[in-house]
Amino acid sequence: MIKFLKQFIAPQKQDDIIKNIPPELRFYKHEEKVFEDTFKNYSCVFGLPVKYDFRIIDKIPLGTKALYFYLGNDIENLLENVLETGIFETLEHLSIGYTRVNKIDFNSYNYSGVCKVLSKYNFPKLKSFEFGEDFLLANEHCRYGNLGNITKVLKNMPVLESLYLYGNFAIDEPLCFKKLERIEVLMNDWATNLNGGKISDSTICSLLSSEFNVLQLMDLDLNFNDEVYNYYLPSLFLTGKNTPRLKQFLGLSGKFISGTSIALRQSQMKWFKLLFY
Repeated sequence: MIKFLKQFIAPQKQDDIIKNIPPELRFYKHEEKVFEDTFKNYSCVFGLPVKYDFRIIDKIPLGTKALYFYLGNDIENLLENVLETGIFETLEHLSIGYTRVNKIDFNSYNYSGVCKVLSKYNFPKLKSFEFGEDFLLANEHCRYGNLGNITKVLKNMPVLESLYLYGNFAIDEPLCFKKLERIEVLMNDWATNLNGGKISDSTICSLLSSEFNVLQLMDLDLNFNDEVYNYYLPSLFLTGKNTPRLKQFLGLSGKFISGTSIALRQSQMKWFKLLFY
């Protein structure tokens, strides 16, 4: 009994907040399960139905390395309470998003409050970050929201290897991604069109002017239901100097200024696909 209790060190307040989530929507995956590879080992999952014989939890177990939140944007208190346990210091994976199971009204959806909570913490061991995902349990169109300004959030993740962003977001300045190997952006779903607008030109310029020391895959889907926008690629990106190892794949989808295709073919980029609309 004592050994079991020592698995949990979180305060009572966290206990109360987690218990507000229905028991069938909070569980812990300890190790590999046959036919289950959706979640990493030693992960807590909130917002999805319990699978297989995963343990329902009231607190965050010691040794947790991954957190999955699929409760939409109304998780500021829960998220901050969980992070206050100190788990941010050892966390290796973080997913924050939504699933239709929870029947949340998406019309006023905005993750900017969640973004502000994340910006308070450093994640020195975080390797993968997924933000804004619509976790589908059936074949449906996705609902992406507004992620807010993620500049400081990304600065606080120095060893990030994989980054997945779903929705509209802002970045104020070029960043340095020393370990990032993969980045994927899905700005919008044309059938739902709920993300609050297109990503700004300045954000795309800041992102593509960032330093990607070891990036191997970049896939940016910037399609939006608007005929009045055209993105452009910064000159630094076209030289390839800030993406020296981008040799696996570059995908760009959306509307770009005239001549973008020619500029890419004349650039140092050797592995890319273009989808213009």
